[in-house]
Amino acid sequence: MENPTRIAEETLFLILELSNLFTAPFSEHLGKMHDLTLNEHRTLLMISESGEATASELAETIGVSIMTINRAVTKLKNQGRIVAREDEENRRRRPLRLTEIGEDLAREMRPESRRVAEFATSDLQLDEVMALRRHLQTMVATLRAKDSDGANVFRRFALDPDAVGVKGD
Repeated sequence: MENPTRIAEETLFLILELSNLFTAPFSEHLGKMHDLTLNEHRTLLMISESGEATASELAETIGVSIMTINRAVTKLKNQGRIVAREDEENRRRRPLRLTEIGEDLAREMRPESRRVAEFATSDLQLDEVMALRRHLQTMVATLRAKDSDGANVFRRFALDPDAVGVKGD
């Protein structure tokens, strides 16, 4: 009989390996060509998808810290690829949007992202890709879950050396 803990650990290692396999070509090619880190690339494409977003919205969506997003935003602003605008209804909110330069770059990079996605899933049937996406969405939701105080349950668990068992124990 398979050991559930071992299967979970092997699954984690496969996800980490996938992450490395996806990011290596970016770092070696697109990142150097456009002077972008992976987080800057993701920030640019997320703003492109949404039309505009605040730094905190981007951090939540991409799954990185606000400090990481702020570094990406600062560099993208300095490169003239994004700008912040004032929100007339909420002066503290500063939505970011792409400049024309940023829009051109996002348009140029999007086909490469799609090409990589198609290659990575080319040995799977559409229903398998859809099932994989559902499973990954469930995992992301689990890792993003908040407790009644609004704190991230997974981060609290991961940082607590005394925490044992699975969620809900």
